[in-house]
Amino acid sequence: MHMNQNHQGGRGRAGIQLVLAIILATVLLAVPVALADNGGGPPQLDISVTEVRVDVEESMQDDEVNVTATVLSNMSRPVNVTVLFLVDQKEIGNVTNITLQPGVPEEATTVWVATAGTHVVTAIVSLNGVPLQESAASIEVYVEAKPVGDVATLLYGLLAIALVVLGMAIVPSIIFRLTGW
Repeated sequence: MHMNQNHQGGRGRAGIQLVLAIILATVLLAVPVALADNGGGPPQLDISVTEVRVDVEESMQDDEVNVTATVLSNMSRPVNVTVLFLVDQKEIGNVTNITLQPGVPEEATTVWVATAGTHVVTAIVSLNGVPLQESAASIEVYVEAKPVGDVATLLYGLLAIALVVLGMAIVPSIIFRLTGW
């Protein structure tokens, strides 16, 4: 009897080992196939800013400039996102609750009060509060400095200065003639 029990126990262990081998083979074959789409990393989101543009081509300092981003999702289902707008890596505005339908571009716009100089204007998609760095797009924008004044004001200012200088030169001689000092 003792020998018969060992024989039955051996068959039970062999059956369990066979089942475990099948499960292991399935996992080893299935995992590489499942990870092949994204190189073994976490799932990739196919959402991007396809264009960033401004509505004023030759803007001046203090102009209100509309910055518009076109966003596209190639995900298989609708997704709700926020578009962040940055100038020189500082946020200037955002548009929330944009529902992106698969393959349908959407636009988001914010207003920027332009400052003089050359700037990098960027739009980036944020999903659940996490900016998707790979979704960003940028453009470079030059903003001209605001002129100090117009020519007429400049000429009147120079005339006023000339009169003051002339007055300072003439007044002492008039006082000297009148008083004799």
